Amino acid sequence: MAQTKMLQIEELVKLLLDNDALLFGEFTLKSGRQSPFYFNMAKAVKNGLGFSTISATLAGYIYANFLDEKLPKDRKTDPDTLFIFGPAYKGIPLAAGVALSLNDRFNTNVRWGFNRKEVKLHGDTDDAYLMGDIKDGDNVIILDDVITTGMTKLKARDDLITSTGCKNLNFIGVVGLVDRFEGALELRQEINVFGVIRIDSLVDLCRKREWISDEDHARFRAYFDEHGLVQD
Repeated sequence: MAQTKMLQIEELVKLLLDNDALLFGEFTLKSGRQSPFYFNMAKAVKNGLGFSTISATLAGYIYANFLDEKLPKDRKTDPDTLFIFGPAYKGIPLAAGVALSLNDRFNTNVRWGFNRKEVKLHGDTDDAYLMGDIKDGDNVIILDDVITTGMTKLKARDDLITSTGCKNLNFIGVVGLVDRFEGALELRQEINVFGVIRIDSLVDLCRKREWISDEDHARFRAYFDEHGLVQD
């Protein structure tokens, strides 16, 4: 089982590299910080293979950690109460793909939806902010491609509560494909954060398989040693 999971992760990482979704060099982040790597999942979902692979990877992770019948009762989520929320814009195709993959691969039907960045002011305004059937008391997973500062996820949570009027939403997790693991401290204190793969593990795997150079790996390790979160 562990070997199978590792092979799936390797296929995912190779897909990201082959599609230039993971780049090494010198990049300026939104925060202004200089980074020796950059992750842009949009480049990996520009075709059916990439989209289906990433959707299936996230769906498998969510099923294993939230929905599997083998999970202890205090960890298992009833699929009837689960709402997968994909913040606009990158989260939208992810949420759709994950819901489809959960249904096709695990015969598990869950609701999903996304927000509008521009509020709809015409026609039927029931979906003025949110597309999706969310209900008060739902267990909500916020889905995104990469965990960086976490601020957009907190804003998405607050906007979802305000716009829907639901006062009892239970935000059970933020699930990202890649966790940069160098910030998002406020988010981690308020909502459980799950990354399919952590960036240091991803880059170490790239070096082990000789998919990146020693120089790129060394620059990453120096950066991560300075900015990466320290585990207990």
